[in-house]
Amino acid sequence: MKKIFLILSVFFIVMVNADFSRVNDVVTDDQTNLQWQDAEVIDSNSSFENAIVYCENLELDGYNDWRLPNVNELKTIVDISEYGSSIYEDFIYTDAYFYWTSTSNAKDLSKCFAISFLEGSISIEEKNNDSSYNIRCVRFDD
Repeated sequence: MKKIFLILSVFFIVMVNADFSRVNDVVTDDQTNLQWQDAEVIDSNSSFENAIVYCENLELDGYNDWRLPNVNELKTIVDISEYGSSIYEDFIYTDAYFYWTSTSNAKDLSKCFAISFLEGSISIEEKNNDSSYNIRCVRFDD
């Protein structure tokens, strides 16, 4: 019971303390110093490999050190108390569908995690299949 209470307490603190700021097409999480791409992506539905290449080649608002986020980073911008669009309202360009993460499944490296911005659920997806999911790039603001 104490463990459940601790987990819920930490989740509640993170959820309540979400604090974002926006400059042009970049949203900064002031708690984690992660900066998120929030520009319209022309071809946002992409394969896993193309998502990684897209982020590595992205130049946005003077930054060129973007990357595909890991599952824990991407979870920080999801508000699971919302359904229909579980990403925080500070983000403008969002599809309520799955987004790739760079985190591989430890039990099967041919799979990785994806997060739905519809309800905040996490799924395990094949990296090398025909799945096309959305892209949201991240960088650390040092």
